[in-house]
Amino acid sequence: MGEEEGYWKGKEDKSTFYAGADYGFDPNYTDEFMIAGAQPGYGPKIGEIGIDADFRLANQLKAVSDKVNTGAKVVEIARIVPSQFEDIPKQQFDELRRLKKLVGIDITLHGPLVDPSGYAGGWSPAMREQSERQMWNALERAHQIEDKGNIVVTFHSANMDRIPDFEERTFTEVTDPKTGKKKMQERIDGFIVIDETTGSARYVDSGIDYFKSDDKTVKTIEDQKKEIMKKIEDTNKESWYSTLHSISYNANHGTDLIERAIHGIQKPTPEAEENREEVEKSSLELYKKYLSGEITNVVDALKKEGIENFDSNALIQGETFLKDSYFKLQQLFNQAYNTALRNNDQKDLKKLDVFRETIAPKILDIQNDPARIKDFGEYVLQGINVLRSVKEPQTLKPMRDFAIDKSSETFSNLALKAYKNFGSSAPIISIENPPAGGPMARAKDLKDIVEESRKRLAEKLMKEENMGAGAAVKQAEKLIGVTWDVGHINMIRKMGYGDKELLKETEIVAPYVKHVHLSDNFGMEHTELPMGMGNVPTQKMMDILKQYNNKVKKIIEAVNWYEPFKVSPMRETLRAFGSPIYSMKLAPSWGSVYNAGGSYWSGLGSYLPEKSFSSYGTSFSTLPSELGGQSGGRSRLSGAPIE
Repeated sequence: MGEEEGYWKGKEDKSTFYAGADYGFDPNYTDEFMIAGAQPGYGPKIGEIGIDADFRLANQLKAVSDKVNTGAKVVEIARIVPSQFEDIPKQQFDELRRLKKLVGIDITLHGPLVDPSGYAGGWSPAMREQSERQMWNALERAHQIEDKGNIVVTFHSANMDRIPDFEERTFTEVTDPKTGKKKMQERIDGFIVIDETTGSARYVDSGIDYFKSDDKTVKTIEDQKKEIMKKIEDTNKESWYSTLHSISYNANHGTDLIERAIHGIQKPTPEAEENREEVEKSSLELYKKYLSGEITNVVDALKKEGIENFDSNALIQGETFLKDSYFKLQQLFNQAYNTALRNNDQKDLKKLDVFRETIAPKILDIQNDPARIKDFGEYVLQGINVLRSVKEPQTLKPMRDFAIDKSSETFSNLALKAYKNFGSSAPIISIENPPAGGPMARAKDLKDIVEESRKRLAEKLMKEENMGAGAAVKQAEKLIGVTWDVGHINMIRKMGYGDKELLKETEIVAPYVKHVHLSDNFGMEHTELPMGMGNVPTQKMMDILKQYNNKVKKIIEAVNWYEPFKVSPMRETLRAFGSPIYSMKLAPSWGSVYNAGGSYWSGLGSYLPEKSFSSYGTSFSTLPSELGGQSGGRSRLSGAPIE
């Protein structure tokens, strides 16, 4: 087969052992590697595409320098483990600023993986504040690098190891029981709730409650969410009344033990019934003197008063039950009061205020008076009855709502502090979607966090900086946005989603995007390949993002490519996008000149390394000596060494 018919036409010559690479200047060259829809010479310029530095190195100055050597015009520092982020000496950030100016590059920063809500196997206000301080440290370091403009600093929307998505969704085929027809339906299989009083989270199955219903209709995602909220509301109500019942039981049990301690378990005689109050009063007064040390033998003292059935152990147990009930009553009262305040429920507030002003002072007065322990029990039971009559607190809430609430507080606080400290050069906080399948990884999650964070920041700027409403909103939109990781969102494929749903996700988040992370995969695992080597619909995603921000920086994250091949993924990504070599966007493009010499390696590994030629022969010189060659001890059939 001739040259014109083979390589010049970009066709494989099957008459040879290996055709090698296609001819580099063939117009169809690298089509198989290009992103669908990309046009050679019209992709993003190299100045719009960056690469992350080696996150394993504490010497980030060297890591950035190495990436600059690949031709990258944007480099992202990515020391993502919190403890390892602290390994970078502060002097390096000053040197990175000088390097940035010297070689004319842009630098962005990936902050440490800290959960902004503060959840880490449990939650408390102190844990959220700790996360905020760790993230502020990253913002300060970032400002050292860029003290004039606005450096982009990426933080994940959540970092909760071994916790599934707060709303565990799948896209699956279902059969409508009414019509019998099959269709694809988004479904919430389960969800996570958190108890704010304890900081603990738990998984709840969202399946049908067959005890209450046999409803098998196919519901929309909105209807499913309504059912989830109803299930949480019912769970809160059941939990509230169950707790009240437990306290009431302990209070009644404590009262019964005190009754038994004083009067015994025998049915009282008419004479004993007439003296009942006097016996109680005498018994409890002597018991009080016994506890204070005024008498040493309460039994003998009671016998002198003619009281034979007194059981001091039962009295101690009864007092313990009553005091435990009282302490729990206090906790529930505070929860109920906070709920009434949040809901502005004046009716419940009035009930609780009456209890606090009339009954609570009496409890405080007698709680340490053993002689009035029976009165103490009665007042505790009155308090329980009051709590039964008010709206139950929502101690359990959807983990997603909780995370948005706490995370937006963190992000708005950070942005406010950055503005106060750095003014117009404050770093931009860009919130990234983690790998799909984990918490807060979907476009709607990012949208809701950003909107709530911006809202709170604008309110704080107006209140604390006396900024006008319009200026505050504009500043909030500038300082808080989204880092859209196209590889992370592609992992919704393993839940049954496809290209159509991926593009919908991008459409939701596009107005908020300030930064993009590029990596490719096949949607099943968190692999990181150069673009064009998996099934991420990159070009269509980029087309959507262009409608809102055509100058957004795109950072290549391709650790899974670099590790085995030890080659920068920059070249492969530029080829996949069809990026132009020259800034004027004229021919040639990176794809058309990629390995223009027809290299056997083709950028995908050494298919025919030199060892293959020396082992299996490419000329007469490698034949055995008995056949006229120069090699000895070889097989006459293959030329390979004889074992």
